[in-house]
Amino acid sequence: MLKHSLVHLRSIRPVLVVVFVLACSAISQAGDEEAEFAKQADKTRHAVASAHVSLSKSARKLGMNVAARAELDAALELVPEFEDAMSELGYRRKKVDGEAQWVLDERKALPARDADSVTAAQRKRHTEARDKMRKEAAIEFIKLAKTAQRLALAPHSRASFEVALRYDALNDEARNGAGWQKDEQGVWTSPNETAERAATAKALETPEAVAINALPDWCERVFKQGAWGVKAGGVSVIGTGAGHNDLAKHACAVLAIAAGLLGGDPGELRVVVCTAKADFIKYCEVRHPGTPGLIDGWLVVENTEVGVLLTDATEESAERVVYAAALSQVRRRCGVARHPWFELGMAGNLTRRLTGRVGCVEVSGETTGPKEPGRWKRELRMLLDSGEEPDLANVIADRDPAEPRVIVAYFLVQYLCRERAAGLPEFCAAMRADGDSEGALKQAWQSDAATMQKAFLGWFNAG
Repeated sequence: MLKHSLVHLRSIRPVLVVVFVLACSAISQAGDEEAEFAKQADKTRHAVASAHVSLSKSARKLGMNVAARAELDAALELVPEFEDAMSELGYRRKKVDGEAQWVLDERKALPARDADSVTAAQRKRHTEARDKMRKEAAIEFIKLAKTAQRLALAPHSRASFEVALRYDALNDEARNGAGWQKDEQGVWTSPNETAERAATAKALETPEAVAINALPDWCERVFKQGAWGVKAGGVSVIGTGAGHNDLAKHACAVLAIAAGLLGGDPGELRVVVCTAKADFIKYCEVRHPGTPGLIDGWLVVENTEVGVLLTDATEESAERVVYAAALSQVRRRCGVARHPWFELGMAGNLTRRLTGRVGCVEVSGETTGPKEPGRWKRELRMLLDSGEEPDLANVIADRDPAEPRVIVAYFLVQYLCRERAAGLPEFCAAMRADGDSEGALKQAWQSDAATMQKAFLGWFNAG
């Protein structure tokens, strides 16, 4: 039985077709250089799309239907409605109401699940063949980029290098062509990451802190040993212990970065710091009477004031202040979310940016995180390499996420900040109005969770 089904086609959002768009727009221009590039781009895209289809057929013969579909989707990203790929998916051309359209023959459709007979050895062979094919595809797009260079088409060249990098994230020639740079430690950084580092350094250039002469009256009821305070920019730090100037600098940086990313003015924030647990308990009782659970933790977060229990470690104390300040800024703009993935991801990213660590992220009620730099990235790569792609629909709907989902949220927010930052203010406004994460994604980026997942994973795998 034939069933008219265009839903799948409409859901396909191109990720790698930037070169295709450039080539198509070039055809409408008069220059011979653009026409020559468009012709070569078309050949490259079709050749790589055919390689995806061949790999899909091999996977399908082994019963690896999920992998087969992934290859066909990749082919369609390069060449929309590519006939070989559509045929493998079970579609064929048919006139509907006098118009030629793709329709699905469900008898020939690609199964949604893998066959039970698939072995680990077969999966390993497919992965090796896939990796080999991707390296070869990267080389083809590098050749295309060099064609654009020869024709003095700099934007076309850059776009082609970026596609090559998506196919082979470790190709140094593609990195160079896409504008990546090596930092002082020899680590490759993308253009957006380099810009992010510069913005972070600038945010830390805060006004010099000055002493606060008159503290609020409630301080006498909270701090047994007396407190002192400093003010820098829009941040006041009040409490016991040392290092207030440094804490104020980091909190000011949070306000500046959050305003730049999420919109609105930086505003003002009071940071109350306690070196003794007894002082923190008293702070909770005096400033937030009757609120359950606060005294058992280490932070209190409001829009214009946060309370933090410091530790004996200076680095950990700075991290806690940055994390609490970041949560306050997200909640100020988005409200207190039913689903905390965005605020956890944003607070984690700002903490890592400003302190180099993110060990205080809340994970299912626990205060644990990747103090070792790079652990979360390795864990997500291992998850993806095992074929277990995270389901963003579940990540963004989780009310109390465990570490694996917090890891995904962390990198998803990093992707949004580096690659899709223009939509963040609208996302925050939508979250504050309705609190629906997926609805906010659609409003800010015209993207549901499934489409965002595809773009996000393409970015992560290229980094």
